[in-house]
Amino acid sequence: MSEKAKEEKKPTCGIVMPISAIDGYPATHWEEVLSIIKSCAHDENFDTKLVSEDDEVGIIQKRIVQNLYSHEVVVCDVSGKNPNVMFELGMRLAFDKPTIVLKDDQTDYSFDTSPLEHIPYPRDLRFGKIINFKKALRSKLKAALSGSNKHSFLKSFGEFQTVKLESTEIPAEKYVMDSISEIKSAIGMLRRETRLQFRELDVKNTRRLDEEKHTESTRERDEEFILQLIARLIDAKEAGKESKTFKEIYNTLPARLVPDLHKHLEVIDSDLAERLMNGYSQY
Repeated sequence: MSEKAKEEKKPTCGIVMPISAIDGYPATHWEEVLSIIKSCAHDENFDTKLVSEDDEVGIIQKRIVQNLYSHEVVVCDVSGKNPNVMFELGMRLAFDKPTIVLKDDQTDYSFDTSPLEHIPYPRDLRFGKIINFKKALRSKLKAALSGSNKHSFLKSFGEFQTVKLESTEIPAEKYVMDSISEIKSAIGMLRRETRLQFRELDVKNTRRLDEEKHTESTRERDEEFILQLIARLIDAKEAGKESKTFKEIYNTLPARLVPDLHKHLEVIDSDLAERLMNGYSQY
């Protein structure tokens, strides 16, 4: 990398937050929150990445640890108290590096992290309050970048030696072999996830087919029942007892079947069909 490129490289703001549905809110909700965080970081001249993201292929746990250590600032949203988020926050705090904690107004403080300042935001992301939230977040990012915020979470409890990740040079051949091994591991994980998704799809398709069969079976039973009622009505009309039969039908016929019975009767005997509708509204 050239000296000019080094000078132009922006600091990275790592982001730790829920990314899937949690605590009654869908993944799209957290996508909106992520967009707001990124917007604030870009305003303060940061590049942004979820700590699980990386340009290189690798084992995700290793990537997360490396990014938690190396990113200049990490913003952590503890809304919903996602276990992975809380674990990654703890790891970042152990490195004693600039960390900004966020939470929505529906999430309680956690005992372990309550000494940390939390920047609140409205869970419903109301525009007016989000403006104030973005202003507060930009201020914290600016302070973190300038180094003006020297508060240390660890030093609140005493003197500690912070964890450091050591770098070790390895031969090119070993690096290539390790990378191939990581790629194989990632492919294996992808295959397992794909098989699981296909299994879930099979279960859903089977359930859908069962429901369709059940619906078809119900429709056939309804059709048979309606034809039986029509036969009774025609017999009753010929015997001059249709009023009594109509009354019996009104007491037993589900309302959902009335339109179908009426439709069939219109074809066979329009007079009975009209009396059916008039009588049904009366009874």
